[in-house]
Amino acid sequence: MSRAATPLDLDAVHALFVRWAEEVDEPALPYEALQAEWRAPGFDPARDHWLEVEDGEVVGYVALKANGGVVSRGERAELLPLVLERARERGDAQLDAILTTRDERGLEALLAAGFRRVRDVHRMFVELGAELPAPSFPPDVAVRTYEDADARPLHAFVELAYAQNNERTDPFEQWLHFMTDHGDFDPTLWHLAEADGEIVACCLTWGPFQGRGWIKDLAVHPEHRRRGLGEALLHHAHRAYRDRGVDRVGLKVDSDNPTAAGRLYERLGYRTDRIYAVLEREP
Repeated sequence: MSRAATPLDLDAVHALFVRWAEEVDEPALPYEALQAEWRAPGFDPARDHWLEVEDGEVVGYVALKANGGVVSRGERAELLPLVLERARERGDAQLDAILTTRDERGLEALLAAGFRRVRDVHRMFVELGAELPAPSFPPDVAVRTYEDADARPLHAFVELAYAQNNERTDPFEQWLHFMTDHGDFDPTLWHLAEADGEIVACCLTWGPFQGRGWIKDLAVHPEHRRRGLGEALLHHAHRAYRDRGVDRVGLKVDSDNPTAAGRLYERLGYRTDRIYAVLEREP
């Protein structure tokens, strides 16, 4: 049976996410992260997600985020048409989904629903050794950590830095909620590089978890590329992580990243351990 999800379904949906993560060997989404998604700006918890229920158990879940992102877990074939109908009702121009290639049934369901696999994303990790290279920044660049007043300038910078990529940056309120309204956010681990008082690069990392770190965003201003800022910020972030007891750091990079970031990561010792498919379709 398919039906709309309600706030009372949170525990059952999270249990489905945990089972799915075990099946495909993915980290389980924390409970508070799912809560945050359900209260995100622009997400209607009464109209933007659905369940598949069998014998009283939630066996499938699909959600339509405010930015057109589609989240799907478990049995979803009956639910995806509901997403398309809601997207047309909202006037969404494009839908996109990202899914580990280990979820073969999930990929088949999305492709059957008219999504196209347009590119892949590589998850990469590096082991932090005892001796880490010191960062080398240009003399006109200074690095500091994030403050609340940086929110809007940083959002505008990320939009500019990613303008040539395939990534879409959410509107400010949605972006700020996603980036800061959860336990992984630690402003002392958001590293901002400035020149003449303007942000020219950033390395935004999540708080450590079980000895691991995660680089959410590494971005460099188009006019400041090829100055070694990306590499210097990575070394800077690695050292900050090591001071917190982290011994392994991960990130994701598009297979068609126009800045050839993947080659930089490989040169610094990052290796791919997982591939995710990026899928798109018009409603």
